Amino acid sequence: MTMCDKKSLNQIKPISYQTNQNGNVLIGGLQVADLVEQFGTPLYILCYETIKARARAYRESFEKYYGDSLVIYASKALNCKALCKIVLNEGLGIDVVSAGELYTALSVGFPSSKIIFHGNN
Repeated sequence: MTMCDKKSLNQIKPISYQTNQNGNVLIGGLQVADLVEQFGTPLYILCYETIKARARAYRESFEKYYGDSLVIYASKALNCKALCKIVLNEGLGIDVVSAGELYTALSVGFPSSKIIFHGNN
């Protein structure tokens, strides 16, 4: 790996990324190999700390440069209650394109004033 590649890799690692003394990868304090053994693959592992930090950084940047604004999370990327709750708690809005996505956002307490409902096209 070139130095540029190593730097790029470090920029996309989750905040909670660690390796233990055996060289095993941990995310959120959990050993990835154990998660794979328990749940199988493919396996999507999300880092709570990373999601919160990125959401906060977007919100704070927009507030700094644009004042009163609302950063919108595109729920089409991943729409589940846990992620919607993080987005809500970090002060972002959410966009939805279906009744199911709307239901999920509302089920965690999203106020309608922070929900953008638009068509699929």
